[in-house]
Amino acid sequence: MAASATPAVSIVSPTYNMAEFLETAIRSVVEQDYSSIEYIVVDGGTDAATPQVVERYGERIAAYVREPDHGQSDAINKGFQRAKGEILAWVNADDYYFPGAVSRAIRCFAAEPTLDIVYGDAVFVDREGQFLRYFTEVEAHDADRLRSYSDYISQPTTFFKRSALERVGFLDESLNFTMDWDLWCRLARAGCHFHYEHALLAANREYPETKTQAGGGKRLREIFQVNMRNKTKIVPWAALAFAHQELLHGKGAALARGADALLWPIRFAKRSLMGRRSITPLYGLYHRSTEAMAEVRISLPLFGMERNCAELTLGLPVGLERQTVAVEVNGKWVGEIDIDSSRPTQVLTFPIRGSAEPRLDVVLCAATRHQIDGREVCFHLRGFRICGPEPC
Repeated sequence: MAASATPAVSIVSPTYNMAEFLETAIRSVVEQDYSSIEYIVVDGGTDAATPQVVERYGERIAAYVREPDHGQSDAINKGFQRAKGEILAWVNADDYYFPGAVSRAIRCFAAEPTLDIVYGDAVFVDREGQFLRYFTEVEAHDADRLRSYSDYISQPTTFFKRSALERVGFLDESLNFTMDWDLWCRLARAGCHFHYEHALLAANREYPETKTQAGGGKRLREIFQVNMRNKTKIVPWAALAFAHQELLHGKGAALARGADALLWPIRFAKRSLMGRRSITPLYGLYHRSTEAMAEVRISLPLFGMERNCAELTLGLPVGLERQTVAVEVNGKWVGEIDIDSSRPTQVLTFPIRGSAEPRLDVVLCAATRHQIDGREVCFHLRGFRICGPEPC
């Protein structure tokens, strides 16, 4: 049977006592510009607030399942078992989509009918929805690298065909942290066709209470388990790299330096075997740093955010005496920031109260280019935050 020109998309949101975030996730689904969406919320919690949130959007939610589950994977599988769409996805209660994400994915499937899975770019935000960074680990699909070296696919940006899921089986319910990576690896092992769409599709919240942040040793064990199950190499490079990262970011400076020196041969061997840099700038920003290229784009979905203005703080990199950065907001010029050695940090505040746009796009363009250690660093993004209804 030929695929529909407007295939039905089924999206599942698992939630467990997360009413604080759920409404933003719901709005990001029901306000998409694609009409054929079946939305299923699976609630394993016991709080009274979640049903109240769901009730406010009752007509837009195809099914609401509220019952105990055996973890997140079980909850998502319950949703998939009820889903009727040709295309499937899940977005966790504390994550959310960019406007137009679903229609962008559907256009990819329509343009290339052999596709089985589409994934894109993600922005990390804090619990209030403020910009943190981009998921710079993303890259074009390579099955060997996915299975052996890195989960470079951001889960909330993914959409996949029901036929592909049925081919490899549902999520492994024994996994609590890495069920998504395991699914991508199984799809890759089955020869499924992946496509990386270089577009911002979802926002991923990052805060201390998330499973990813608090997983610790349990998460590391799962990474080793999934890596060993799916890898194509003798050495589980992805698990070793994650263990190295945890040592560097989770301990004191002295221990971090010692771990870095101890594991340097592993890093060198991994990079040599991969034959390329594992992390590159995305939208003009480097991984987990304030360093910015000559043109930078800061983009955020604005579902559920009260906003009056935004505050942008820029700094001057070492070795540069002066820099001027022009600022555009949703395609409109709002001003310039002049930074020099006598004023190495400058702040620009601009109004966004009247904006009806469901997303915010800030483009920063530096007047001069500057190289540091062989890479372009034209200014530092010291801070960016959206201010609430109080006057700026």
